[in-house]
Amino acid sequence: MSEDAYLPDKTSSWSAGKSLTPTDFSVIDNMVVLLEPFFRYTELMSANKLTAAQPIILIKSLQFELNDLPEAYVYKMKTHLQRELKKRFFSNEPKEACGRSGGVEYNITEDPRFAVPTLLHPMFRIKAFKSKDARKKAKDALTTQLTELAKFDEQKRKKEQEQIEKQVEVERKKAAEERRKQPTPAKKKKKSMLAYLSQDDEEDSGKKNSKCKLD
Repeated sequence: MSEDAYLPDKTSSWSAGKSLTPTDFSVIDNMVVLLEPFFRYTELMSANKLTAAQPIILIKSLQFELNDLPEAYVYKMKTHLQRELKKRFFSNEPKEACGRSGGVEYNITEDPRFAVPTLLHPMFRIKAFKSKDARKKAKDALTTQLTELAKFDEQKRKKEQEQIEKQVEVERKKAAEERRKQPTPAKKKKKSMLAYLSQDDEEDSGKKNSKCKLD
């Protein structure tokens, strides 16, 4: 395109209005350099192995790279990208507002879905949070989630204990019902004291008679 653009109009397939100047090509080169980190980090963010602890670090890294890139010929574009990146991920007053102005104001460092996993990551921890306020909010979110988890575990334990107690009660009633259905064994008739003594006298007299016969 560069070579063809500077050929005479009679032999060129490009009109004068379509021709690209050396400045245009410099702008394109700088735009490629400026947009390359966005392409690279978009691929990283789209990976299947990405965890919830990584987005904050990746977006901050993109922001740092963008700030270090040269501004030649694309100053307005770089400024716009910096402003939009901050607005969409690091807004000072997080809120969703989709109006005529467009865009969404949001702060990923204050989103518990990302802040808590990042805080628990052994490599990142509080390094991902620049301000003390952001670190405090992340720690508060972690404390809240741990408290809710503890309450959930306690409720689950109580529910399981109640189920065990109900099962034991059912088994106890079932065993009692089975015992009730079994036939009652016949009770031995108790002998009176007089009958018991009479039996002893009869046995003694029988032994005496036997002895007499033997004699």
